Amino acid sequence: MNLTVSLNKVHQNFILFWTVIFAGRFFFHVAISSLGLSFLFFKLTTFFSLLFLAILGFQLFLSKWKLLFLLDKVLICGGMIFVLFGVLTFDYIFLQMAFLIFFSQYFLCFLFKGDYYRIRVFYVFLAVLVSFEIIMQFFLFNNHLFGFDGWYLDADDYVAYRSLFTDLNEVFSDSRPAGGILRVDGVFGYNHTTGAYLAVAAAFIFEYVKKNKINLFPFFICVLGVFASTSTTAIIALFASMFISIIWDSKIKFYARVSMFVFFILIVLGFLFSHLGDYILNRLIGNLASSSYVYAFIPSFSGEGDMLRYFIGFNRSHSYIAESDIMAIIANYGILFVLLFFTRFAIVYIDVFKAQKTGLDLTFYSASATAVMSGMICLLHTSATLTWQVGSVVFLFLGVLIKRYYLVRNVNL
Repeated sequence: MNLTVSLNKVHQNFILFWTVIFAGRFFFHVAISSLGLSFLFFKLTTFFSLLFLAILGFQLFLSKWKLLFLLDKVLICGGMIFVLFGVLTFDYIFLQMAFLIFFSQYFLCFLFKGDYYRIRVFYVFLAVLVSFEIIMQFFLFNNHLFGFDGWYLDADDYVAYRSLFTDLNEVFSDSRPAGGILRVDGVFGYNHTTGAYLAVAAAFIFEYVKKNKINLFPFFICVLGVFASTSTTAIIALFASMFISIIWDSKIKFYARVSMFVFFILIVLGFLFSHLGDYILNRLIGNLASSSYVYAFIPSFSGEGDMLRYFIGFNRSHSYIAESDIMAIIANYGILFVLLFFTRFAIVYIDVFKAQKTGLDLTFYSASATAVMSGMICLLHTSATLTWQVGSVVFLFLGVLIKRYYLVRNVNL
């Protein structure tokens, strides 16, 4: 099978498919809304979109099957089984997660043509815009932190503003009169999602800053955006991914590494002694003291059946672990395939940083690796890496790393 022909068919069919979807949504919007079928339309669109992509993915996988390494073949075969299960049970959530975790990075690996500059420029530009928006939200609705006495925008005002981006109008706990902070969600409509997106972006930009290949400004803005999200998971993911990057980077000399660690510690201490840092730290301590909050992240086993579901997978109770995506994917797809997935990431991650000893310019790849590391850490919480906003970026960069891994071994996917 000619790969060029296959990719052309992918592009043409994908564009045609979404043209039909958006045309149907546009012309029949009134009928869909009046009949209360909006959510059903969303489920059907998501389900058949993923099914369509999976079928196209099979075509690409078959064309390159002999070139793939054993680990990737096992992951793709497992993904095929999980996708088929999602199709047979008409479970679009199970299908979506299976496609994202087991297929998307290979799908994007085949489609990726190596235009690093455009990806970097567009991604950094978009991250700066998202950062500015959530920083503006934080300032407007928490201006008492900046010395403005008597703020005039209450939680109801924020709900009205937030509804511009999402239909989910939640009731917000407003503790500002007692010196608290109103948590803002950003353009993606949820603070964990926006925070995770910016944590991944800041981790990506960090590698360019570390090698003096980009201005400090976009990195600084994205870090402020992560703080403005008040997402503890995003903050931890960002600093942990940068810390691990410094440890693994073979090109950093000893004194430079010590200086980075000192600077890193000073930033963390400065943040912890700030009003925002004190608020997040106290909230984290309070959450850890709550047994209901902790149990929302940790599975409870009432028998061998509960333990078995984590080894075998195929668990469709998506709320079984309410707050942890990593435990959710283990429950859905079994610990074996999840470990294989992380093994694949660990191999390509370490391979990039070890290869820097050769003196080649691998900044884009090391930036991709650090960004993916941040995304993987964000799996500790829900509504982060497995959302389309964050997942599309994380798994694109993972596909880039896999592409490079094959290319340096003289295998052209």
